[in-house]
Amino acid sequence: MSRRTEQLNQQFQTELSDIFLKEIEFPHDSLVTIVNVDIPEDLSMARVAVSILPVKYTGQILELLTKKSRSLEKILYRRLQMRFIPKLRFEIDRTEEKASVIDALLDEIKHE
Repeated sequence: MSRRTEQLNQQFQTELSDIFLKEIEFPHDSLVTIVNVDIPEDLSMARVAVSILPVKYTGQILELLTKKSRSLEKILYRRLQMRFIPKLRFEIDRTEEKASVIDALLDEIKHE
């Protein structure tokens, strides 16, 4: 990954985090965190990995983000002043879930 791509990924993550705080109303007892942004060199699509807590809101929030993706792209276009803004694709980051499963398995082994 080039330095330019890394900077672009970080800039998108920062801007989207700010937009999430100011522009989108999530359920009041939920926490939505952008874990990672991955934009390929051709700028075709930005894969945005989000963590959603509690897990019961995952479907609802993912649907909300997908519906708002076009307006989020427009806000990014104005803020970043780029010629082309990649299409946003939101994905659930499952790292936390996988880690808890591994922890549970390790605890099980430890207690045997």
